[in-house]
Order: sequence, then C-alpha cells, then structure tokens
Amino acid sequence: MEALQNLLFELAGADRLEILFELRNCPLRLSYLSKRLDFTVQETSRNVSRLAEEKLVVKEADGNFRLTSYGEETLNLLDGFDFLSKNRDYFVTHTLSTLPKEFSYNLASLKGCRLVDDVMVAFSNVERMIQKAEEYIWILSTKYLSVHCLTFRRR
Repeated sequence: MEALQNLLFELAGADRLEILFELRNCPLRLSYLSKRLDFTVQETSRNVSRLAEEKLVVKEADGNFRLTSYGEETLNLLDGFDFLSKNRDYFVTHTLSTLPKEFSYNLASLKGCRLVDDVMVAFSNVERMIQKAEEYIWILSTKYLSVHCLTFRRR
C-alpha cells in the first residue's frame, strides 16, 4: 500500500504530471524540458529527481530524460482516470459492472471521446461511421440495425 501511496503522491503534483506528459512525446534534456514547460531549471530538476526516485523516468547516457516502461504504463492508466473524471457526473449514476472487466480496464482508449447520452444520436453516429468506412468494411452478418436496412446492400 505504501508504494501506491507514494506513486499517487508524486502524480498529484501538476508540474510533475506535465513533465510526464511532455516526456511521453519524446525524451528531452532538462534545460529543454524546463523551457518547453516554462519552469525554472531548478524546479524541473527537483521534480524530475522525484519522478526518477519513483522510477517513472530515467536519465539516458546522452543526458535526455525519458519515461520508463513503468512510467508509460502509469500514464496509460491515467488516461482511463482522465476519461472517468471528465464524465464523473455520468458515472455517479451509471455502472460498468454489467460489462466485461476487459472493457472497463480499457477506458483509456476512450480518452478524447465525448459522452453521447441519447441513443438515437449514438445510432446516427454509428451509421455515419459505417457510411464513411463502407469501402473498407465487409459485414459478414445477416442482421443489420434497422436504420441500416435501407442504406446498405448485402454483399
């Protein structure tokens, strides 16, 4: 439990999170990292040291800092928390417990998506997506959504 508490404590710092997300793009030297984030070099150094102690980042031989595999996986999990927090009003009254755990473990893949709480809008979005991708998909099913019966031919 102590390791989790330490990790969450380090992730709670907004500056440290910005550093991690910046290093997600590419490895950077300390001075360039501080310039890109508009931090002082001392601030950046202190925060990078803390992230290194937590084994989220490592300094390479060429002087660049990069995420460790542990750091990358931590950020991937944070993407799921980001989606949950942006849609918390929905999840206060709705549950994912009826879905397979593999779905809820992959909420990070929904980052950048927007919540659609109207089923007809959702069907319309699916229909539009299929129409745009029609030349790339081949539906191997005898069943279609009723909204698609008039717009698609069987192949």
